[in-house]
Amino acid sequence: MQSWHRAKKFPLAYAGVADAWIGMGRGYDLAGYLGQAGEAYLAANAAYESERVTLRKLKQQIREKGAYGALVKGAQTSDLEWFLADSRTMQQPRQAYLMDFLDTPSAQIAVARVARLERLDHRLSQEQSNLEVLLSELDHREKGGSADQGELRQLRAEGNALGDQVERLLEKATGAEQKRRLAEMDRILGDADSALTAVSHAGSASGGVGARLKALLSEIAGYRERVSALRATAESRLDELALAYVDDQDQRMVYAYDKTEQQIAHLYEYLALENLQETSQ
Repeated sequence: MQSWHRAKKFPLAYAGVADAWIGMGRGYDLAGYLGQAGEAYLAANAAYESERVTLRKLKQQIREKGAYGALVKGAQTSDLEWFLADSRTMQQPRQAYLMDFLDTPSAQIAVARVARLERLDHRLSQEQSNLEVLLSELDHREKGGSADQGELRQLRAEGNALGDQVERLLEKATGAEQKRRLAEMDRILGDADSALTAVSHAGSASGGVGARLKALLSEIAGYRERVSALRATAESRLDELALAYVDDQDQRMVYAYDKTEQQIAHLYEYLALENLQETSQ
């Protein structure tokens, strides 16, 4: 009786708890405490009815949010893993039904499949966001670079004009020192032209990087569509398993309720017979 009394504190989802409620009434009955037995049976019926209300609400949430959102997400703790949660958390009906539901391999596989697809979609979403930021920054630089292309052409034109002037001066130069200085100027102008050419080529190369980024974004978008379709299928399968499980639990409460009703009927029948015997005497 003490063990049954302690078991009644746990959710009815756990094995043996529903039987403990009936056991309390049966124990009082066998001990001869018929009044307490009747109260225990009535309390058991009230518990079963309340549990059926909980199951109906859970079934509605599964249909609205999906089994993964209603069971798995809804039962997650915010700051602790489930195996580190305290006893009060483990005594919540949603957590209890999740634990019982995951006892079956098919449920474990279905939940794990949805969880993997969710993580994959989250990772693809992050990669897509990072590439979009990078492409935006690259586009911004390319626009700034295209605005400077005119300046680059002007600088190169001015450098070429100076180079032509230096060459003409070299042809007319007579002294060695003058030739040396003009040759140094010509070298500097050549280096400057090479640098401007490199900058121009770098701008055109960034266009190739942008095209590659756009191609990657297109690929990721395709992968996300495939993951979304696979996730919808996996969630649909999980919903079917969860709804079937909730229906089984509801039917189990119906069976338990019928048992207590039978016990109450037998108890009333016994009390009626006792009253008839006392009246006849």
